[in-house]
Amino acid sequence: MNTQWILSSASLPRPGRPIYFLLANRTVPMHGSFAKGIFHAHWSDYEVDCVQSWCVDEDGPSRSTLKDRFLQTFKRYSPVRAKRH
Repeated sequence: MNTQWILSSASLPRPGRPIYFLLANRTVPMHGSFAKGIFHAHWSDYEVDCVQSWCVDEDGPSRSTLKDRFLQTFKRYSPVRAKRH
């Protein structure tokens, strides 16, 4: 991911676009989106003042949903079933 990280205090993302965001005092980015003044992740929602910075998800389609991303990831990492003889 070579995208530039943007401080949330300087600019907010376009609503609905897949992004990665970093919570204040955290080191691991979360994947989600931004809409109606809230950063949305799979498990929770975060107010703007809780988010330190964000960047665009260059790999994701501009209109993908979190459900689509989860299903794509699940298919990619699901274990291979053993063949029966």
